[in-house]
Amino acid sequence: QLNFVRHCRSLDMSLVDMRRLAARAVDAVAACDEVNATVDTHIDRVRLKLASLHALKAQLVKFRAQCVALKRGTPCQIVASLQKAAQDERCACHAEANQADQA
Repeated sequence: QLNFVRHCRSLDMSLVDMRRLAARAVDAVAACDEVNATVDTHIDRVRLKLASLHALKAQLVKFRAQCVALKRGTPCQIVASLQKAAQDERCACHAEANQADQA
């Protein structure tokens, strides 16, 4: 059972999904539709997570680009932007979202 759980965790499955799948292990042939539905739901969650991670990557790339052209000895624009965001001000990494909010 521990190996079963370990393998499910390596697939980033939730505890609820693991319990659901483990319960079907008794009669896996009869439960195939339920197992497929559980896996399909997990695939959808992974798809959403991937989209979110791609959006996060794009934000971080824009964020990182702020310091490319600056000279040594000037304040770091990334840190300045993080400080602004901590004070609920608009930050550069969310510039597109900020523009959409204003429209």
